[in-house]
Amino acid sequence: MVDETANEDIRAEAADTLAPPAVDKAPDAPEVRYHLAMAQLRSGEAQPAQQNLEAAVKSTRAFDDSDNARAELAQLKHSVGSG
Repeated sequence: MVDETANEDIRAEAADTLAPPAVDKAPDAPEVRYHLAMAQLRSGEAQPAQQNLEAAVKSTRAFDDSDNARAELAQLKHSVGSG
C-alpha cells in the first residue's frame, strides 16, 4: 500500500524546489503560479501565495487546477479578512 502522506511530502518538496524557477521562466503560466502558491502556503507565506493565486485565476489560459486555485484564494481571503 502506498503511503499517501509520504507522496504528499514528495509532491510538496518538488513544488517548493521547482516552482520558483519555473515562474521565472514562464510568469504567465497559471498552473505554475498555482503550484508556487501552494508551496508558499505550506511555508506560511500567505501574502505571496495570495498574489500568485490571484495571477493564476486572472489568467485567460485554462488549467486543470483552476477550480482549486479559486477555492484556495477564497479561503485565503476569508482567513485574512477574519483574522
